[in-house]
Amino acid sequence: MAYIVDRTIKQVNRAFLELFERREADVIDGGTLPYFENPQQWERTGNALFHQINDGLVAQAEVRLLTGQGRSGAACLPRR
Repeated sequence: MAYIVDRTIKQVNRAFLELFERREADVIDGGTLPYFENPQQWERTGNALFHQINDGLVAQAEVRLLTGQGRSGAACLPRR
C-alpha cells in the first residue's frame, strides 16, 4: 500500500517495500515514474485513472509495474 500525492510517494507499508524490492529511504518523496515500464505507460495510466480518483469516482486498471530490480509484474491500480 502506498499513499501518493501528485505522483509523489508520501508513505508506504512494508508489503510495498517487499513487493517492489526497495528501501523506504529510496521511496519516500520519490516519484512514481520508476515503477512503470516507460514514460508513455506512466502518462496513460495517470490520464486514465487519477483524474477520476481526484473527482471521487471509482477507477481500476491492470498495469505492468517494475520492481527495484527491474522485474515486471501485473498490478491492479487502484480501487476506491
